[in-house]
Amino acid sequence: MPTTISSTPTQAARRVREHGSATPGLASRKAHGIHYTPPLLAAYLAEQVVHGLRHACDESRRICVLDPGCGEVELLKAIVDAAPRNWRGRLSLTGFDRDEEILKRASEELSVLGVASVNLHSADFLSVVSASDLVAQMDLLPVSRTEQMPRFSASFDAVISNPPYVRTQVLGSAVARDLAARFGLTGRVDLYHAFVKAMTIALRDWQCPG
Repeated sequence: MPTTISSTPTQAARRVREHGSATPGLASRKAHGIHYTPPLLAAYLAEQVVHGLRHACDESRRICVLDPGCGEVELLKAIVDAAPRNWRGRLSLTGFDRDEEILKRASEELSVLGVASVNLHSADFLSVVSASDLVAQMDLLPVSRTEQMPRFSASFDAVISNPPYVRTQVLGSAVARDLAARFGLTGRVDLYHAFVKAMTIALRDWQCPG
């Protein structure tokens, strides 16, 4: 089963300089709206996503599922648990998170579940999506991305997520304005809003967000 973890070369070093270690502490988690998903909530969301997939997904191809802020991959593991056993060989799981150390452990956990592929990226999901194929179409501001990072627009059958929540006051007005411009948002912009918009960009046409 193919398993990959990708990251930009300086991310881990930058986290060490900023926070003293590669694992985010309380202040960093608050700043980025990181809240890990309880297993019961993960199971409920996964059941809803699998229900949608049963009625919409082609039975002959892979089922591609994204968690744009995967953390300890509770939601992706819940998808595997909720899916029929004969789906496992067709599941392709993709996740994004800033914490490279967590992703290494998560990759080990997912790789033994018998799914078709696991692709975990140590990167900012919003930057990757807003620099994707749909930049011109959606009139988003250009955002730099590494050459090795794939494009993710319209790539997934389902998105399962517990999006980060960071209030406008914590984000800062400059970041809020940038997100509003990049994702066509209006009003009091929160990081949650940008994630939801980016998740819809990542979905295939029929869309199954969870």
